[in-house]
Amino acid sequence: MTNSENKQLPDFSTVEKVYVFGTGPSLREYKPDDFTDFPTVGCNSAIEFMKLTVWCSAHANFGEAQIPKWLNSGNYEHAFFMRWFVSENSPRHKKDLTGDAEQVLRSEIFNNINWIDGGNSNPDVFARAPYYYGLTFTSPARYSSGLLSADVALRLGAKRIEVVGFDYRIDDGRLHWKDAAGAIEQQKYQPWYYQTDYLRLKNLHIRYFSQYPIPVIYRGADEDLKTLHGKAK
Repeated sequence: MTNSENKQLPDFSTVEKVYVFGTGPSLREYKPDDFTDFPTVGCNSAIEFMKLTVWCSAHANFGEAQIPKWLNSGNYEHAFFMRWFVSENSPRHKKDLTGDAEQVLRSEIFNNINWIDGGNSNPDVFARAPYYYGLTFTSPARYSSGLLSADVALRLGAKRIEVVGFDYRIDDGRLHWKDAAGAIEQQKYQPWYYQTDYLRLKNLHIRYFSQYPIPVIYRGADEDLKTLHGKAK
């Protein structure tokens, strides 16, 4: 079983900036060709909209159909995945995800994953709690995949990032912008559920980037985030 020590990782310290993608509805306003001048980082479903230099996972269950779909898409140059799933409810329970991955991924895809392995990771910039790559909060529960992307960009040497697709809003009256009208998810949750969750994630964004050590350019419509990131040019 190989880990990341034998793989050539991108070095973002040599470029002016890095594009970091969230997974919000504004991604539909852009094309991959809009972001070819600098490296790109995104997690989860960002891969469905953008060609990525680095894709990372904020999921830990290879039984979810979208995980092998995203990894097998090849729409990225480098993939990062946590090796160990640590249960939030039972921290002593650890599951090695490589076995599940080997069952559902093509061998060439599986062999090229950079497995983030907590204290055994290489390089050691990833040697943090194995189920969140290094966000500075005590609880990683239901954190934002966009913030995970920002964290990975920073750890790979980014000197400046531009964030795109960080929206935190209900789009077009839908409860979740990726759900079709009348979908099961809309029947399962009431509008307040998404409004509350988006507000929580937006507050997490503000908290996270208030500690972020490099300049951040915000591309989006949220007035609070414009104010937060407005000084970065």
